[in-house]
Amino acid sequence: MHISIFGLGYVGSISAACLSNEGHTVIGVDINEEKVSLINNGDSPIVEPYLDQYIATAVKSKKLLATTDVKMAVMNTDISIICVGTPNRKDGNLNLNFVFDVVKQIASILAQKQSFHLISIRSTVSPGTIKKIVELVEKTSGKHDQIDFDIASNPEFLREGSAIYDYYNPPYTLIGTNNKQSIALFQQMFQKVEARFIVTEPQVAEIMKFINNSFHALKVSFANEIGRLSKQLKLDGKEVMDIFMQDTKLNISTYYLNPGGAFGGSCLPKDTRALMALGYKEGLSMPLINNILDSNDKHIKYCIDSIAALQVNNIGFVGIAFKENTDDLRESPMVIIVEALIGKGYNIKIYDNNVNASKLLGSNKQYIENSIPHLSQLMVHSFAELSQHADLLVIGNNNEELNGLLKGLDKKKIIFDLSGINPTDLYCKYYGVCW
Repeated sequence: MHISIFGLGYVGSISAACLSNEGHTVIGVDINEEKVSLINNGDSPIVEPYLDQYIATAVKSKKLLATTDVKMAVMNTDISIICVGTPNRKDGNLNLNFVFDVVKQIASILAQKQSFHLISIRSTVSPGTIKKIVELVEKTSGKHDQIDFDIASNPEFLREGSAIYDYYNPPYTLIGTNNKQSIALFQQMFQKVEARFIVTEPQVAEIMKFINNSFHALKVSFANEIGRLSKQLKLDGKEVMDIFMQDTKLNISTYYLNPGGAFGGSCLPKDTRALMALGYKEGLSMPLINNILDSNDKHIKYCIDSIAALQVNNIGFVGIAFKENTDDLRESPMVIIVEALIGKGYNIKIYDNNVNASKLLGSNKQYIENSIPHLSQLMVHSFAELSQHADLLVIGNNNEELNGLLKGLDKKKIIFDLSGINPTDLYCKYYGVCW
């Protein structure tokens, strides 16, 4: 394939070196003549293990050429990959000026080109950027999106110091486009990279780099906060986190990473408060830990506001326990949501086949008597009774019983889902809390 890469910084140099070593013909473009000269001499413009050898080999085999000539690069390639920098502005948002400047240059040349051209955005950009780029290219080139050209998102997941390895061993190859011709070009370009090939909407692909890196930052911060607390308690922070990481069933897993309802129950809120209190007692600042419960409270409020926004008075809750397959109502977010909506004047009924107010015992019973003593007045004995009352059904807990019950709902009913049911075959309106 013939590929042009715009921006010969970190991502651009790695991409150019790897693609050219795979046999593709690559033209690297940069306004910095020193970078161009270094690459054409077989040298790397950045410090990265093995990159010097990759570039030297590619240049020697005449598979890699660097230039400042945008027109030559675009006219002689089928794909243009944009790898220019997107630094933060003062307000934290990304400065996309470099991206739009390069796109405008490419678009002006596309006006003279007859063949289909793919522009791949590898730079980290804000969701919605590609939509703006499409408008810019059509206006500047006079060409038509999806016919003469396509703009696709292809974020990179490279770590400095191990970028060559990461290029060939990514978690997945992520492509944001709806264009079949572009998908085929990407498959050909990355045929030597053994990784899952995921195709999604452009805006989904655009946001993934933000999410991945923020989660990595979250993990580093969490480990350091636990490390500080451990040392203050005269414990070995490395040993503490090593034992923590050996739980790959829950701790290091996908288990708690599904968006939906807030957390609750007898353990998570209680132990988070205890860890916060321990930090305060030791005089430590642990802002990450200290804001977990506040984040959860804000999500509960978001759920309440989202339900209220549907403007339906008669509401039925399917599940009131803090999660499915239990009768535990202690610190259940569903209880908080119900109480808030009752306070706003909504007419609420609840169905939960695991909860029977007359059989609740111990601390669970005490919690109900103190928090929602009128629970028994809100409970109904069957889903049919709940459905008869409710115009809006809030799915708090998902279970097998629901699969058949929801399919027969009248088209006038509305479902608001907090638990992630499968909406296939539903005839009524469906809203997901985060989807």
